[in-house]
Amino acid sequence: MLCIAIEVTKSYNDSQFEEKYEKTPPNGKELGQAMQEENEYEEDEKEEGFENSRQPRSNRSSERRKPAASAKELFGNELIVRAQNSNPKLRENLTGTILVNVAPEAAQKGGAKYLFDWSATAPLSGPTEVSNADCVMSLSEEVLLGIHTGALNPQVAMLSDKIQVSGKLSLAIYFFNLIVPHSSLNR
Repeated sequence: MLCIAIEVTKSYNDSQFEEKYEKTPPNGKELGQAMQEENEYEEDEKEEGFENSRQPRSNRSSERRKPAASAKELFGNELIVRAQNSNPKLRENLTGTILVNVAPEAAQKGGAKYLFDWSATAPLSGPTEVSNADCVMSLSEEVLLGIHTGALNPQVAMLSDKIQVSGKLSLAIYFFNLIVPHSSLNR
């Protein structure tokens, strides 16, 4: 870390500014301590998934949750909690119903259906027998959990036909902001 002090003086004769740079390197011990503290904060942020946080680990109010282990767990309480805590901009774009056909294998046969409905004031999510919605998505549970853990990008998955979407495509795109691990729209 290099400290630079700038002294600006005005010359009254030609009205130009003259800058003088005074370079004062910090004490070696102080620099070492500052770098060690910075590294500890960065490691904690990476481990815990906190961004722009400068609080010591022991002072943080909430720890990062474990990712859901199944589609049933994700569409249970976790999706509702994420929706309720989401950014208002995300709420504006998720007005409607989304039907997600989740198959346990890539063959897309014999899977479960989940409905996410935010057409009312409070979001609803869970298993369903409904066959139509504003947006219908079909994907494997492996792809869904890959997106949820951050191992797979939802847009890349859509372009590579790992996710089939019919109806309002915008609902699908914004829906994945609730599922991905870190999104500025789901905070």
